[in-house]
Amino acid sequence: MMRFDLIDRLEVRSYDGDQIKIEAEDDFGGYLNFKVEEKGKVFIITEQVKDLTEEDDVAKICAVQPVYAAYKIELPKNRQVELLVSEGNIDLIDFSGQLTAKLEKGEINLEPFEGIVDLFLNIGNIKCVLKETRIETETNLGKIVTELKFENEVKTKHSLSGFYQNQNNTLKIRSTNGNIHLK
Repeated sequence: MMRFDLIDRLEVRSYDGDQIKIEAEDDFGGYLNFKVEEKGKVFIITEQVKDLTEEDDVAKICAVQPVYAAYKIELPKNRQVELLVSEGNIDLIDFSGQLTAKLEKGEINLEPFEGIVDLFLNIGNIKCVLKETRIETETNLGKIVTELKFENEVKTKHSLSGFYQNQNNTLKIRSTNGNIHLK
């Protein structure tokens, strides 16, 4: 499991290697110091921010809005991963394996994947590009938007299930107050 608090963007990809790779950037393209803490099977990734003192050579600090880190994570293919993010955006690109992603507030973008993906979103939007996928989607207060035709489709105002092209992959989406876009 990987846990993040406030982030700008989290990009997750699978690759053919055997190690987890993590990069972090700030809003200005610089690399950040971050700490990876392992507690059992949980990896907690936090940005290391230095508190400025009078000895630091800084004349003025000005921020219009908070600047949160953007992370890029590459995982070995066919890994089982759980992501917990308080607030931010998640991009899942070329993922292969089993993934559970829980986001309190933000946006999730999912490109075609291989395996099983479970997405949980409280507030925000989920955008998915599907390929050979069995889906189960549900939102309490949001909308489900798609022009795709699903086999064995079961659709209500706040849920949609069926499969697109075939059932090689599985996607489950649960949202409280978020819209779900499938294309």
